[in-house]
Amino acid sequence: MIFDPVTYNPTNEYEANVRFLNDSMKSLGLEDRWIFRPPQRDFCVGAKDLAGLNQLYKEADAVINLCGAQEPRDNHELIRCRVYVETDPVRNQVDVASGDQDRINELACYDHLFTYGENLGDDDCPVPMERFAWKKTRPPVCVDWWATGSAPGFHAALTSIANWKHKGKDVVWRGDAWRWSKHHEFLKFIDLPLRAKLLEVAAAMDRIRRGEGSAAADPRMRQIREALHLLATADGDFAEQFQMVFSIPYSENWRDELGIGD
Repeated sequence: MIFDPVTYNPTNEYEANVRFLNDSMKSLGLEDRWIFRPPQRDFCVGAKDLAGLNQLYKEADAVINLCGAQEPRDNHELIRCRVYVETDPVRNQVDVASGDQDRINELACYDHLFTYGENLGDDDCPVPMERFAWKKTRPPVCVDWWATGSAPGFHAALTSIANWKHKGKDVVWRGDAWRWSKHHEFLKFIDLPLRAKLLEVAAAMDRIRRGEGSAAADPRMRQIREALHLLATADGDFAEQFQMVFSIPYSENWRDELGIGD
């Protein structure tokens, strides 16, 4: 079984995956450098047939199994160096420490085990580390693909791509439940955007407090009052205006520069 590249639903049909793989590899200039073996089938699609795949297994310096997505097969005995790259740590380590023999046998097939879990094995990390030596690594990032050639726009924000909620993959170790779903942690910071709007006000007040002379006479107080007024209004555009007030260096003519009337 595989997952449809568009709907992400499990399926036994592989044609859509082949089209997606071909388009992706072509975009990298590797259109003649991929092989796809449909699950539970003894033939290959792509640059080589099954015999060609087996020959590659024999010749390769190393073969990487990303997150164990490829189940062990008899022809993998041809590989002289098998590498497992774990993208989601904790489950494997807890299974091994719990004596899961199937997991132990699976991991024992590899010559090297890598993990994205950079804290594994540290004194303050409670994840058990038994039997296997995990080497720490990081996910590769092609920075050229993220180059824009221009500065981020005014509304640009630091973003990430993640699923809000998952079910069924929690891990329990010694009575502690380690949640797979990210929403448990996201909810702890759900009001951060609202609090961030007050950050520059607090910073500006602190700079005034540490300055010399009377705070009331400091011309920046007017800038702060303006920002507080914007926060109190019902104007749907107040967040943008507020950010503009504090996103430019201070000057005596800040109201004129922002187009804010008296």
